[in-house]
Amino acid sequence: MSLFAGAVAIAVSVSAIPAQAQFSGFENNGQWQERKQQLIETLELTETQVSQIEAARSEMRSQLEGTLTAEQRSTLEEALQSGQAFREAMQSVNLTDAQRQQIRTAAEGFRAEAQTILTEEQRQQWRQLAQERRGSRPNR
Repeated sequence: MSLFAGAVAIAVSVSAIPAQAQFSGFENNGQWQERKQQLIETLELTETQVSQIEAARSEMRSQLEGTLTAEQRSTLEEALQSGQAFREAMQSVNLTDAQRQQIRTAAEGFRAEAQTILTEEQRQQWRQLAQERRGSRPNR
């Protein structure tokens, strides 16, 4: 799993989003609810940890949304609402190299912050879950 995909996976999985938020197609997808609950239970996240991760995720989402043009946000929203996976939907927006770098930087910042929130045992479990997800994906 790429650094960006890993960061986005936990970011989207762990926190709840208001219905009015950008990318609501992804947020309203039943898969993310299941994944969020799996992470909370598997990692045994405390309410404080969930809140801290939500705050870090919110910052990353703001950076992500600020990186995309209005047209790209619209394209992404439509792709997500049509049921496309996040990675596939992101590919459909045709990011520039500069945008990719900005998103990568935001994801790295989120990942670093998330790592400080989790205990060592939780970090190990997170890595194991990521490996399992990588192994279950076709064309990886």
